[in-house]
Amino acid sequence: MYKKNGDYFIFLTDDEQDINREIKAINIDEDLIKRELANYIFQDLHDEKKYRYSNVYSFSYNQKMDEKNYGNQTASIGINILSPLFDHYTKSEQELMMMSSGNDELIIRLL
Repeated sequence: MYKKNGDYFIFLTDDEQDINREIKAINIDEDLIKRELANYIFQDLHDEKKYRYSNVYSFSYNQKMDEKNYGNQTASIGINILSPLFDHYTKSEQELMMMSSGNDELIIRLL
């Protein structure tokens, strides 16, 4: 077995081939990754549950990750974060706007 590195071919040892097979055999639970990413964004990066505008206004907002609700959904506005793991991640801006029409959501597409 070999790996191509630019114009060069690198032949793998038996041990390296075994490691490559083990890596390829690992099942990745995308739902778990999405859940952890949502926890990271909504708890670690920005743990505020309200958007504050000046010292007067404070708005609660719904939180979604890849169209799945995160926490309580009781507010009239929301944030929907789309990760590259989302099925519709590659949709155009117009298609994403149609998806969110009537939901009063801010859509953020992660790169």
